Amino acid sequence: IRQRISSEDLISDWTYPMDDSAIAIANRTYKSVPGRIPGELNVADGGNNWISLSWSKPEPLNSAPVVAYKVESWQLGKEGGARWTELGITPLNSFDVFNLKQGEEYHFRVTPRNRYGWGESLKTNNPVGTGLAGNRPDFVSILPGQLKVLVGETANLNCCVKGKPIPEVIWMKNGHELEDDSDHISMKFDGYNSNLTIKNVSIEDEARYSCEASNAHGRASTYARIAVVTDRLIWEADARLKRERSADVDSEHPPQFTMRLRDRRVQTTYPVRLTCQVIGKPAPSITWFKNGEELKSDERHSMSRDEHFHTLEIAPTILEDGGTYEVMARNSHGAVSCRCSLVVDKGIRAYVAPEFCCGLEPLYKLAEGEIPDIVA
Repeated sequence: IRQRISSEDLISDWTYPMDDSAIAIANRTYKSVPGRIPGELNVADGGNNWISLSWSKPEPLNSAPVVAYKVESWQLGKEGGARWTELGITPLNSFDVFNLKQGEEYHFRVTPRNRYGWGESLKTNNPVGTGLAGNRPDFVSILPGQLKVLVGETANLNCCVKGKPIPEVIWMKNGHELEDDSDHISMKFDGYNSNLTIKNVSIEDEARYSCEASNAHGRASTYARIAVVTDRLIWEADARLKRERSADVDSEHPPQFTMRLRDRRVQTTYPVRLTCQVIGKPAPSITWFKNGEELKSDERHSMSRDEHFHTLEIAPTILEDGGTYEVMARNSHGAVSCRCSLVVDKGIRAYVAPEFCCGLEPLYKLAEGEIPDIVA
């Protein structure tokens, strides 16, 4: 019972009793700490002294939901101090790191936490440089969101990536690196074009595939899910529908998102814009919701449209603006929706761990009668 009560505390660490006699294991199941974060840490953006990290969310499985992520850095070289430095804690699976030293290289790691404790950390495989000459990887063309392949046929995934120096490219299947198998799987990269070929596709090949590109300046990735179709008639009907839509672009069709909303974090009083891109004919009508309730334009909320882009702007933001936002697109042929989470807080200082920039001296020697001057 004491262990159960302490699990409500998100600050202190705790362990479960090792004595099996203390609990009836046969009759009781305990929730576990978060599972492993799939994939790798990605550098989504960066500058001379800052980078933006992102990562995938852990698989829920039997563990409680993740409530926070701890982000740490390790500076390479003599000045790094050979230790992990806590940068802060974030509720989102992304984090902006500021005040990095220009021209230095860093490792970063992220550790998820739920109500039962800290999970397994995810660390960058290669050092990340800041302010170095060159460019981080950037995908010029990305993988399709979904690729349907008939069982027994060949699947091809293609993308293009640039960067300076030329990035290293690996392919992943459900978070695990793929290896060349000439009889079934082959991968090619010429410094710009990257290709994954899967011959004689089977049900076991149905998975989430990603192409990961990295160099000294960061990492980028693009994703696709391969869906294996076993019924040839269904596959042919889907292929025919795609051909008809591409041949007759003027035909009417239901709405479809070509860019979905993404989770955001903003400091209170600052403006924030939630943007999506949706196509459809006739042009769909757009409705915005917050926590399931429809939003209307007012002095702080404004909705705008620029061709296929639709934006909800909140300015200025207040703490109560945090929540789940949803946009629905509807026309006479159907309706689709997507959602995102918005976190409004008091700024990055709310997540950054305190650190002394000028600490106490290890020893102060004073003569009797002197006035001590101890400052940090």
